[in-house]
Amino acid sequence: MDRFLSKENAIKLLETNDTGVLSVVTLENKPYGVSVNYFYDEKTNALYFHSKPNGRKIESIKKNPEVSFIVFDKNEIIVNAYITHYQSTIVTGKATIIEDEEETRFYLEKFCLHTVPDRMDRFDAVVEGFIKNMVMVKVSITAISGKQNKDN
Repeated sequence: MDRFLSKENAIKLLETNDTGVLSVVTLENKPYGVSVNYFYDEKTNALYFHSKPNGRKIESIKKNPEVSFIVFDKNEIIVNAYITHYQSTIVTGKATIIEDEEETRFYLEKFCLHTVPDRMDRFDAVVEGFIKNMVMVKVSITAISGKQNKDN
């Protein structure tokens, strides 16, 4: 059974989800995976997420910007068959921390439009309170693949 998703469907999975696992290599050269909320931007072929400006994730990215990211969808355990139906997309890419405040605001707004579109009326007020204490990270995608098990 062919379990690979087409590139188009792998990208669609990135577009329709908002949470995935980012994997980096820490300063101690150890693997580290962390869940992040994100959005995919087709125009730049990149993922974007926000973070505190310091900590293990950001320090790891500064040392080694090569990252991996995975998102799952339609995860259903079929108990009687001992299988799992799922779809997943994994990307590799290069993470960069966006330094410019206008660019940060631009991608933060796109992030909010993706994750909380019904509450954009609060965007300006909320952003002013924390934009100085956060960063946006761009993951430029270098490779993408998808996998699925439908067992049909």
